Amino acid sequence: MATSEKTTTTKKDEDKKDDKKDDKKDDKKDDAKENQGGNLAAKELIMKHKDAFGKNIFKEHNKIHVKTLVTEYTSGKEKSSEVDMYVDGKNKRATMKGEFEEGMGEQDLTLISSFDEKATYIINGKEGYQLPYTEEAAEGLLNGEDMDFSIDSIDDLGDVRDARLEKLDGEEVMYIKINNAKGEDEGELEMWYSLEKSYPVAMKQYDAKGEKKFEMKVDTLEFDGDYSAMLKVPSDVKILTMEEFIKKQSEAGGN
Repeated sequence: MATSEKTTTTKKDEDKKDDKKDDKKDDKKDDAKENQGGNLAAKELIMKHKDAFGKNIFKEHNKIHVKTLVTEYTSGKEKSSEVDMYVDGKNKRATMKGEFEEGMGEQDLTLISSFDEKATYIINGKEGYQLPYTEEAAEGLLNGEDMDFSIDSIDDLGDVRDARLEKLDGEEVMYIKINNAKGEDEGELEMWYSLEKSYPVAMKQYDAKGEKKFEMKVDTLEFDGDYSAMLKVPSDVKILTMEEFIKKQSEAGGN
């Protein structure tokens, strides 16, 4: 009988402890709501879909094709460019077209890192050269490892001003507006994030005065295609020695 009473008492004590833990959790939630301000609902919506932010497409998929259109705004001038990337396992290719640096003019640059051929190629227009291949250089080239939007807790989110579900080009996305209060990125960032593909499909960045600095839109995002032909040097491209390539590029820049 004494054992039964002790067991009952222990269970009651455990229930009280659980109740206290639940009360503390509720208190923390209430404190968080007071500290988070008016953007709490936006953050809670993001947390509701946090699994979609925890995936990195460059780790989830072995074959990827993503084409991105970018416009930069500087001193009232626009610079437009596009980056077309193909990934097939350890074989990677990125073609970059547009004006990337002041005074360099329009560029048509392709980087190919071929694990199968153990070669890395730099191609500009119809000419290029081959670099010595190393595993380290290949892994660093066109690396998507930093495309990580994972969220562990609501505290990981910055000053979120707005978040809502909407359609962009017929696809369900989450629209998010974030305020950056410090540093060179001071201003606001707008992002349209694909919940299905776990990737930002559009972004716009503004400075502290509300002037647009940058915008990006994904033109193509697909997985598991046959990209083998795109990961080889085109037959009409002439591969020079590095010395020949640099000399010709210098001569072209001087004309």
